[in-house]
Amino acid sequence: MLPSWAGFRDPAVATEVEPNGEARVLVTTVDADSLVGPVPPTPEQIEAYRFLKEHERAIAQAVLADVFEMYPHEREQVLYDLDVAEEEENDVLPEISSPDGLRALMGLRMVHILEVAKDGAAYVGMVFGCAWEHEDGCGVLLHRDRIVGGGFGETAFDEHCARADGGQPLTPPKTEPGA
Repeated sequence: MLPSWAGFRDPAVATEVEPNGEARVLVTTVDADSLVGPVPPTPEQIEAYRFLKEHERAIAQAVLADVFEMYPHEREQVLYDLDVAEEEENDVLPEISSPDGLRALMGLRMVHILEVAKDGAAYVGMVFGCAWEHEDGCGVLLHRDRIVGGGFGETAFDEHCARADGGQPLTPPKTEPGA
């Protein structure tokens, strides 16, 4: 659970329950297809999750600032694509004056721990359901508390972006023969 995301609503999920910051966590395991049995997270993936939990408030603020900065462009694009009359624009996607205005427009769906790392920590992606991109949602890619990329939901899974930032693919943990 990431309490900083409590109260943020995924527009695609109809619920009477107030969101509490719960999200699915997906850890991409290294070479899972070539190994027998479950593959544990690497130390870099464990570190990334630990860092996220320990610094989640600051990370949430950085993510919200980033999404808030891109929202006016996304809003304009949607309103243009839908050919919305000016007097109906705020009914479709409201203008917002602060990152807190995103509470009714987006909600955390998933945290993805990639199999690419840098300086002892894996990259982390966050996927949000959002009012301006119903199909793919929006996503951010982070290394620790630094935003590496933002855009559509698939950004949260973008290993190429992580590698362009200097990340290196993780190697599978060593397992005992016959284990």
